[in-house]
Amino acid sequence: MTGLTLGSLFDGIGVFPLSGSRYGISPTWASEIEKAPVSITKHHFPNMLQMLIGI
Repeated sequence: MTGLTLGSLFDGIGVFPLSGSRYGISPTWASEIEKAPVSITKHHFPNMLQMLIGI
């Protein structure tokens, strides 16, 4: 069996990936429209794909 992975829409500061990683789930990607929250998530998960979605 392979490990679980997750993607996070409307990621904010990355609480969902952080919670998942504490239970063995690998965060794979996240999307957000604000640059400041993306920088926080990048700090905690530098290898996770970040998609900055502009309106």
